[in-house]
Amino acid sequence: MEKWDRKEYFKHYFSNISCTYSLTTKLDITKIKNSNEEFCPKILHLIFQVVNRYDEFKTSLDNDGRVGIFTKINPSYTIFHKDSKTFSCVWTEYFEDYERFYKEYLSHKKSFWHIKKIGTKPNTPKNVYSVSVIPWESFDGLSLNLEKG
Repeated sequence: MEKWDRKEYFKHYFSNISCTYSLTTKLDITKIKNSNEEFCPKILHLIFQVVNRYDEFKTSLDNDGRVGIFTKINPSYTIFHKDSKTFSCVWTEYFEDYERFYKEYLSHKKSFWHIKKIGTKPNTPKNVYSVSVIPWESFDGLSLNLEKG
C-alpha cells in the first residue's frame, strides 16, 4: 500500500467518501448479434480482453489490506433457467485465444446448466469479475450498489 502510486486516491474514496459509480455507454453490437456465433461467450471474451488490458481493472486488496495486481481476471457469469426464472453463477478461465475460451465456456455450460443454485461451479478463484449478460433485453443503464461490494 505504501508504495502504490494510487494510495492517496484509494484511501480518499475508500475511507472518506463512501460511493459507488456507474458508467453507461452505447456500443454497436449488431455484428455480434447477427453472426452465427453464440452471443454470451463472444461478448464475455470481448469484455475480458479489455479488462485484462488494464492493471486498474486487475487491482485488488487481500484480507490483510495489501494491494496486488492479478495477472489475469476471469469472467464469472450467469446462466438463466427459463423454467424457474432463476440463475446460476459459473466462472470460466479467460484465454486470449477465443477458440480455447469458447471451448471451455461450452464445457462449463454443458456441465452446469442443469444445476439450479447460485454457486454452481465450485472453487471460484479470487481473480474473477462478475458479469450478467441478458441478450434478450435492451437497456441504457444499470446500477448495482453492494454495501460490502
